[in-house]
Amino acid sequence: MTYDRGLEMACHPELARQLKVDIWFSDPHAPWQRDSNENTNGLLRQFMPKGTDLSDTSQTWLNDVAALMNDRPRKTLGWKTSAEAMAEEMAALIEAVALAICIRPAYESKGHCVVFAGPGSGKTKTLTVKLARLLSEDIQEPRGLGCITSNNECASELETRLAALGIEPGRRALIGTVHSFSLTQIILLYAKATGMDLPEEFCVATRAERNRALEAACKRVIGGRDNPLAHSGVIRSRFRLGRSPTALERAAGAGDAPAPYRRGAGIY
Repeated sequence: MTYDRGLEMACHPELARQLKVDIWFSDPHAPWQRDSNENTNGLLRQFMPKGTDLSDTSQTWLNDVAALMNDRPRKTLGWKTSAEAMAEEMAALIEAVALAICIRPAYESKGHCVVFAGPGSGKTKTLTVKLARLLSEDIQEPRGLGCITSNNECASELETRLAALGIEPGRRALIGTVHSFSLTQIILLYAKATGMDLPEEFCVATRAERNRALEAACKRVIGGRDNPLAHSGVIRSRFRLGRSPTALERAAGAGDAPAPYRRGAGIY
């Protein structure tokens, strides 16, 4: 902040310390060094010409003048009003404080940690820094850690950010989704230990592969040309309950099946 050279700023060191800002004083007879201050003074002169006696001015009138000033669009603010600009700054500050309160415990946690947060919450940045700190300070070679995310996009972003910090994913940092972690760290290891003969290409199905499998199951169980996705709940329910798909299919076609199993009735 830049101020005039008046005695009213005698406590500027304390103000600078509490607000954590630098305070500057303009040179003598150099009003252009504090242009916002001089511009505001000029606007105030529209209400209070130079030499106006303020001794009999009410606080209500001064509040009205302040409201008019704060609701005036400013070119330097992209034609926002001062009130709008302040509201945006306060909202950002409140959000930052809230995130710090919510996210910091996740960063400082020492054991297993689960983070639930929405888009734009800073969770990816927090997890990236946390993983880097754990690998550099708390977890010694050859040990590593695992981070399980909700989808492949999150996993890829984490790997990219870790790589930018010099951490090679896959060696000491296992990053993946619940499905890929379950497959590579549980199912395949168990299958190998028990002698199960799983094919080499065994992997987590993609969305397209899942849709093709669902379409094939729909044709086998329900038949018809309807959208197989509309019957996904029916197919799952029939197999989950251990009922015969063939019998249910015949019943659905005849119209005497329970309502949830009739053709076109989905369970979601």
